[in-house]
Amino acid sequence: MKQTKRTRQVADVIRNEIAELLRREIHDPALGFVTICDVEVSTDLKIARVFYSVLGDDDAKASATRVLDKSSGLLRRLLARRIHLRQVPELEFRIDETAEHAGRIQALLAGVIVPEDALDRPAPDDEEDDDE
Repeated sequence: MKQTKRTRQVADVIRNEIAELLRREIHDPALGFVTICDVEVSTDLKIARVFYSVLGDDDAKASATRVLDKSSGLLRRLLARRIHLRQVPELEFRIDETAEHAGRIQALLAGVIVPEDALDRPAPDDEEDDDE
């Protein structure tokens, strides 16, 4: 979605308000530890994609996804009371796996990158050749 200054401002307000509403209004233990990472709002302000991350395994992610999808209507109504827009956007919740992807990339790089001090030491095969 293309972001303008107005849509970015609306997205920031929605992100803060949804995070607050999840903390204070939604009391479902299946929600777990959810963090609202980002919100993208369409240019016509009709759709808001809410990106979130969940601390835990795949079961925790699945249960949090069910709770968020189930409570999207309630969250939209509560948002309408808290923010002043002509029309509150439809909420689409999407899981954000950026941190997991970054962790995988970092693990891959850690296995590929050789520390500098290892480059300065002679290889084990070279030491055996010197003894002969």
